[in-house]
Amino acid sequence: MRWTIDVPTAQAKEKDLREVMVIPDNDLPNFLQEYQLDTSFPPTKTTLPKNTNGMSSSSNPSEYNASIVHAALDKGTNLATYNKDNGQVITLYRVQEKKKAGRHYVGVGTGVIVYHETNPSQIVLTLRSGTTNNRHGEWELPGGTVEIGDTLEETVIKECKEEVCLDVEPVSCVDVCEDFPRGKVGEEEQQQWICFGYAAKIIGGELGNGEPHKFAQVKMFDIDNLPENTSVPTKIIVDQFLKGNGIKISSCREG
Repeated sequence: MRWTIDVPTAQAKEKDLREVMVIPDNDLPNFLQEYQLDTSFPPTKTTLPKNTNGMSSSSNPSEYNASIVHAALDKGTNLATYNKDNGQVITLYRVQEKKKAGRHYVGVGTGVIVYHETNPSQIVLTLRSGTTNNRHGEWELPGGTVEIGDTLEETVIKECKEEVCLDVEPVSCVDVCEDFPRGKVGEEEQQQWICFGYAAKIIGGELGNGEPHKFAQVKMFDIDNLPENTSVPTKIIVDQFLKGNGIKISSCREG
């Protein structure tokens, strides 16, 4: 959990500027001490303020309630305090970090064997850069996370268009791979994904790198001569495709 600090700067009076800092939870006590922020003055209010962020209804620093401030901190709401030397009000807002697929919960994704119907011996691979969530430096099938409300086939179509600029028609699901990759550079935490391997034929578009911030290259390869640094899940899905395996995917939606 982290905190952002909203501090009125010297220019705020003229330009309505704010100085914003980000402080992890474990650094918060040091921050309060370094800036001589007071959370120990005697309480002057006996009830929680209406906005529950540790500030009194009058917004007068002399009327802040230290116990309210600490209560707000404990409950994960906003924390308000002030500098004893100059009375400057500082408001700390707790930041709720977005939960991410594969890290905070099991992610569901797709990996797509994209080929020309007249030449299924060549498929599209993407070379993942260091900015990707995992498997950087490896060649992988195009594909991506299944978003809420999207079907697997809708995800296949959308991700192929976004990543490799191709219009595709899903043919079949060929494999389901349980994947436990490491995170991106600097964040090598264990991830967990369920990847649905699909085969899809090209029906339009022109091969290109639609997301150069994620992929160093996008190329066609002979399916029986993939690069050495091809990811393990990609090899598994391709192997099942070559064996002619298929998995029936059922779907039901209420409403």
